[in-house]
Amino acid sequence: MKKTIREYLVDNKVITSSDLTVCDAQLQEKGGSLFSCLVDKKFADPTKLAKILSDYAKVPFIEKITEKMAEPALLGKVPLQFLRANVVMPIRYEGKLYIAVADPTYFSPIDDLQLLLGNHAQVAVATQKDIIDAINRYYPLEGSKKMIEDLEEEAAELEEVQLGQV
Repeated sequence: MKKTIREYLVDNKVITSSDLTVCDAQLQEKGGSLFSCLVDKKFADPTKLAKILSDYAKVPFIEKITEKMAEPALLGKVPLQFLRANVVMPIRYEGKLYIAVADPTYFSPIDDLQLLLGNHAQVAVATQKDIIDAINRYYPLEGSKKMIEDLEEEAAELEEVQLGQV
């Protein structure tokens, strides 16, 4: 019989039973994620927690999401708000399509992305911070970039016209 993730974390000395009790009380009061609580309260190192979660789920651990892994066309298929709210990100790793997640036990966004991207997408674990940083860095905002460039051009043209009138 497979251990629960909670038992696995305690048995592998990532956290203690008292850490779980504190986080359970917080979750009852405020809601949220067990893993976020463990990191926020500094009960668990985020990287060590991510590694043990990948081991538990028997999926790869992604140390760092690089620009090479983040394909704008792939990211552009998923709304930015969905990626941020669920702390997930589609990536290309070792030539395969993966969904980088901070919590491999939170199946709903994984299922949603697999439907959107194709059922061949596999799961990998990365730290919450690394996923959020990668989303912020690599999400394609080409429309926004173009709009900023156009506004800068218009401002420069307006400035030239105004200088010519003086």
